Amino acid sequence: MSVITTPRTDRPGWAIAKSVGDTAERLVADLLTNLGLVVNNVNQPGHDLEGAANFEIKNDRLAVQTGNIAIEVEYKGRPSGLSTTTAHIWCILVGPRVIMLSADALRGLIVGRSAVNAGENARVILLQIVEVERAGIVLPLGKGGAA
Repeated sequence: MSVITTPRTDRPGWAIAKSVGDTAERLVADLLTNLGLVVNNVNQPGHDLEGAANFEIKNDRLAVQTGNIAIEVEYKGRPSGLSTTTAHIWCILVGPRVIMLSADALRGLIVGRSAVNAGENARVILLQIVEVERAGIVLPLGKGGAA
């Protein structure tokens, strides 16, 4: 798996978030491989995995507790996350499962919603887990899910 070598020094929690993200990417790559898809871990700006489509992997560690999934749309006043993704498919890890949906379907869910501050210069749109599940497919993750 590719590793970003330049840390985000403007975010104190970057190293932890990067480690959690890398774990999530490996879990989804394993899941997709087990489904018969050829997947390459590329960790490029805009998407995390490549195969028949490009995949963005998100591990929302608070979603199980809050009932909401946070979708980043801005960082330091600039478009980011869903606003700039080159991924076709988003895979959002929520506890022991992954919700897979197209980036277009996810964009459809955020239309007309306001972004909120999420700390460390990020702005996100909060979606209820059940809304996102209805728009995609839900698959169980092996080995107890994501950290």
